[in-house]
Amino acid sequence: MNHTLPQLVDLLLSGSEWVTALLCVTGREVRSGTPPVHLRRDPSNKIEGSQTSHLNNLEEFDRRRQPSDHRRGERTQQLAEMIRATMTTVAKHSGLAPAALAARFDAIVFDKDGTLLDFGATWHGALFDAITEVAHNDMAQQTAIASALGFDMEARTTIPDAPFVHQSNDELALLLSPITDGRALINCCATNVIKHVTAVPRGRAVLEALSASGIPAAVATNDEEGCARQQLEALRWLGEAPLLSAILGCDSGHGAKPAPGMLLAAAAALNVPPSRCAMIGDAAGDMHAARRAGFAACILVGPPETVGQHAPLSDFWITDLGELLEPPRSGPV
Repeated sequence: MNHTLPQLVDLLLSGSEWVTALLCVTGREVRSGTPPVHLRRDPSNKIEGSQTSHLNNLEEFDRRRQPSDHRRGERTQQLAEMIRATMTTVAKHSGLAPAALAARFDAIVFDKDGTLLDFGATWHGALFDAITEVAHNDMAQQTAIASALGFDMEARTTIPDAPFVHQSNDELALLLSPITDGRALINCCATNVIKHVTAVPRGRAVLEALSASGIPAAVATNDEEGCARQQLEALRWLGEAPLLSAILGCDSGHGAKPAPGMLLAAAAALNVPPSRCAMIGDAAGDMHAARRAGFAACILVGPPETVGQHAPLSDFWITDLGELLEPPRSGPV
């Protein structure tokens, strides 16, 4: 039994049917499609909830329960709360289909690179330029740096599960320390990347749909917070009307993924319990961090050839970020 807001208001004002309207929303039917919870009496003459398909003797129940002035006041307050709850529910889901995967959660935390940003288009050119700048004409050093980072200088692309893709900047700097000044290379790469920043297809559309639906979003990345902000500002996703409510990096004081601290901090920043949040990423570290943080779901994103090996770690697997706005194809993985 689904109702529009005007229909719900009419029900609220039409005698005994206000109970049906009240419980239609408090039973989360609008959100999840579950049957409404109806009132019935138990043998001890108390009112309790039960999942039923219809109201039993509701009219008789209302006749027996002639409300006093005090009870009328309580019912008026209930009606006011019902209207507010209905308006909130309608507003919250105005940008999403009720069956959309994203509609199952109260907040969503995104990984950045490979999830919101096209990793290859954003980073491959920037990394190639940084290696050639730092190593100059020393081909042996260029090869050593590229090998340590998991980067193919000839193809100008990262190899699957390359350290450069998933490790934090501090870890990368330490990895490079026997070869070169790792921090200098990372800073050079961060400077170069701004001119290459590229969003994944439908990335902005997904964030706009979440924003319109009242579902807050955050980023939790193993990149540094300041660098992440610069990249997202380049896409105009931050500013006066930000599409992202919180940005956390490996240097934000909560550790790096796969530890859960960054995700727990993101949930706190969004003012949503971890058990009502989803984490979306393309790496094993994202899935492990979400599980350790007690998130409602770990959602893997990416094509089989790049992320398929991580599918057993996830609750849902989508090949394109836009699938967040659609019903799950086959349920949890």
